[in-house]
Amino acid sequence: MVQRLNSDQTRQIIRDLVPSGFTQLRVPEPVSEDAIIEFCGAMASTPAGRSYGLFDDGLKPVGFFIGLIMPDPMTGLKVGMEHIWWAAPKVSGIPLLKQFEADCQSDGCVRVICGFSDFVAAKSMRRLYRRLGYGKFSTSVTKEL
Repeated sequence: MVQRLNSDQTRQIIRDLVPSGFTQLRVPEPVSEDAIIEFCGAMASTPAGRSYGLFDDGLKPVGFFIGLIMPDPMTGLKVGMEHIWWAAPKVSGIPLLKQFEADCQSDGCVRVICGFSDFVAAKSMRRLYRRLGYGKFSTSVTKEL
């Protein structure tokens, strides 16, 4: 079951998901539970923020999604932008994305923009997004300082 979350619920679900591996994401720097809680909680409290939890039949949290619905800075057209999408191992997080897509559509968005890290199963993520109807939109690059 997917549920829309407010700011306090967002902070709590992140705390609840830590034992499932949520903060063991593979990115270049160590992931900070406190940083994720603060950033996502603040994001969920904005009018643009959309936060969702995925719960099993026993109402245990097993997934999380947060994004924004906002005007594209280049066109002014409304878009949905995924920020974090995660589900516990062996749990499909697709219902989280589908709920965000539905909310974006009902809010008048012209597109949803998602991304993924080259540090986390990039080939599998490309295949998944293609299967869900997504196509390449942009490429991000990074430079260590």
